[in-house]
Amino acid sequence: MRAAVRFGLESVRINRGDGSWFRHWPRGALTGRFGSHRGRFDPGQRIANIAFVVTLGTLIVTGVGLTMVKTGPDFVVLVRVHRFATYALTALVAEHVLLALGVLPGYRGAWRSMHLGGRTSTPTARRLWPRSVTNRDTE
Repeated sequence: MRAAVRFGLESVRINRGDGSWFRHWPRGALTGRFGSHRGRFDPGQRIANIAFVVTLGTLIVTGVGLTMVKTGPDFVVLVRVHRFATYALTALVAEHVLLALGVLPGYRGAWRSMHLGGRTSTPTARRLWPRSVTNRDTE
């Protein structure tokens, strides 16, 4: 429960340098030189976290609604919202897979932190999350 609360709080926080990070994101995605950011997630990850939670929640709620309503205008609305959320979630998953595979040069090596319990090499961590690497980690 604590992890879910921390995930939620970390995902919705807004920092002063977020706009700068987004301005430099295209360069970072191609070169690996991302802007610095505060916190556990970079601004792009925070938006993706929120989008994943919203689309999954929408799919759950509309899916349950579709089992309760069989016909009528409510059913039509639920189907449309459910379908839109499905398309949005599919796009998010595709983007996540592309980044995890390292298709963009700046994200090479990121799959280790996504899928191996957060463990990644120090150079990759320094490149993707510069403020998360402390001096102690480089010794």
